[in-house]
Amino acid sequence: MNLTCLRIVAMATALSAGPAFAVTPVIGVASAFGSFTVNSSRVAGNSNLYDGSQVNTGATASQIFLQGGPSMLLATNTGAAVYTDHLVLTQGSVRVDNMNKYDVQALGYRIAADEPNAQAAVRLRDGAVEVAGMSGAVRVFDPGGAMLTRVGAGTAASFKPGQTGAGSGGGAHSGGGAAGAISGGGHTLLYASIVLGVAAAGAGAAAYVITSSTSR
Repeated sequence: MNLTCLRIVAMATALSAGPAFAVTPVIGVASAFGSFTVNSSRVAGNSNLYDGSQVNTGATASQIFLQGGPSMLLATNTGAAVYTDHLVLTQGSVRVDNMNKYDVQALGYRIAADEPNAQAAVRLRDGAVEVAGMSGAVRVFDPGGAMLTRVGAGTAASFKPGQTGAGSGGGAHSGGGAAGAISGGGHTLLYASIVLGVAAAGAGAAAYVITSSTSR
């Protein structure tokens, strides 16, 4: 079953459970094979999301489908505020598919698509923001709004508040300040670490959505 079908099933299941008289519009749905929290309330299975909903995962990952098209995978032990046009990562890591007009913010940095249908993974680790381009290129902007670098598909870069530029690997191109390259195969190890981390977390979330759809 492809991602489009999974999105339809998950959203239809959760949206049908919402009250017809709700004033605040639902922007999407979060699904998990287990429990997670939405706005500090523990839920299991599916939960409607509203603009600004705070989602926190524990031992299980959560898949998020938005009505506008983007989908996200929150890895285990991850926290994020979900909005209609962007996600604010506060802890852990996230993979975002179909980033057209959908940004990720973390520690004041902003990650935006530079090519159609870009896919990226973003992780907070040791006080730094790590970005891996998985499909298409993404651009990274500093807290002041200036473009720092362009991260191409198959490459990764690391950013830390207070440091000038970015520590990056091949495929990351500076858009303003200096970008210091990680020596040797550092960018390859960083990319593999980010991508494998969210990929492993995604197996459980995907399995839940498939199981949920076939049981109805």
